[in-house]
Formats: sequence, C-alpha cells, structure tokens
Amino acid sequence: MFWLLGFLSVPAMGEPVLAVDYVPFSRADLVWVEEDWTSGTGVGEFDGLLKSSLTPWIGIRKEAWTGLATIGAARIATITNREDGRHLYARSGLRLGLAAQRNIGEWETARPWLGLGASVVIPFARDQADSYSSAESAEAEFNDSADRARIGGLGARAGGGVDLPITNGAHLGIHTHLVTHAAASFTETSTQYSLLTWMETALRLEIALR
Repeated sequence: MFWLLGFLSVPAMGEPVLAVDYVPFSRADLVWVEEDWTSGTGVGEFDGLLKSSLTPWIGIRKEAWTGLATIGAARIATITNREDGRHLYARSGLRLGLAAQRNIGEWETARPWLGLGASVVIPFARDQADSYSSAESAEAEFNDSADRARIGGLGARAGGGVDLPITNGAHLGIHTHLVTHAAASFTETSTQYSLLTWMETALRLEIALR
C-alpha cells in the first residue's frame, strides 16, 4: 500500500477523483477461452478473475494532469486434510496499475485528453504437502515456478479519450488505448515469451471528491 500512498501524494494533493472503467465482453473473450489461451491457473491477466470488465481507479487531478492507480487481486486455494498430513495448493495474482493523463483542451461540453499507463501482475504459487517425498517436493516447486511465470506479466498502454460533464463534479466518457501485455512460460526443455497487442475501448464514470 505504500506505493499507492506515495503515488497519490506526488501532485501536491490536488483534487481527489474516483473512476470506474467498463469494457464490454466481446466475441474475442469467447475465442480466448475456446482456444485455451488462458494461463491455466484461473488468476492470470486474461483469466477473468484478476481483471474483470469493471476496473476501479483512484487518483488525483491537478490543473491539466490526472494521476490514477488501480489494484486487483485473485486467489484460488485448496486445503486438504488427510491421514498422512495436510496439503496446500494455492495460486494468486496481484495486479497493480498506474495511469497518467493530460487534458489537451477544455471545451464547453467536452474534456479531451491523452494518456499513458503501465501495469504489473505479481504472481504467487505454492504446492506443499506433509506427505511429499523429496522428488515430489522438487516437482511441485518446478510446477510452482512454471505457474508463477504464466501468471506474472507486464503491461503498457497509450491512447486518449473524451469526458462529458453530467453533473457538478461527475463526468461520463469514452477512451481508446493501444494496449500491450508481455508474459512468459517455460517447460523442462523450453522457454516461451509472448507479447499480445490490441486496441481496447472502455466507458468511464469519473467523480471528483470535492
């Protein structure tokens, strides 16, 4: 949480804002699942739990600049108690995102802006059992490392949008970004790096906390 508090204090305490982005589901989401392009862990960037169609933001706006931060988390864990001991299997992802945007004009009925953003997915994976032999523990650790690689990733985006005032302090807008996400996966014999790039359009509701 210290990174979030530090980020929000950078602009010398401007006007705090809350926002939420909505990205509608599309046929691409169905294709992604049908082609089995998910991480296989349930908690990766594109698995549906870590980053859903709604993304909340909190930030500060000062003059023409707005800084925003978001956080997401997902965890799947199973604990089994058996005669030979306890078995814990857990997979988690923590997603941190930052965005900065600058107004490029202040029209009477609209507020256009350009923005940049970055995100990171921090992975966690653990498979531990009291009954594991040394070989089984080594295999579990290798699988944990492989899943951490599949869950983790780095993202960046660049684009812009326009916000329309709906009430005093509230805006409804639309924005489009070119988004890229880098990830890796490996097996005992190979390592694979992937880079996915796409255009993403979202609706945004923003409220200034005056």
